[in-house]
Amino acid sequence: MEMNREQFQKELDYGTAMALVREMLEEGVISREEFTRIDTMYLDRYCPVFRRIELPEARQE
Repeated sequence: MEMNREQFQKELDYGTAMALVREMLEEGVISREEFTRIDTMYLDRYCPVFRRIELPEARQE
């Protein structure tokens, strides 16, 4: 599969956004439900071809 520049940028934008959201989940700033809603929003916005979601366990402190 060949990826054009626009799709590559979408992949980067989605990955960057979700890395921040994933960190927020890990730190307990957002809930798992909020994480899922945000992921859905970013999937609709960026339409990434490669999607790798790893739901980390939210830290219990």
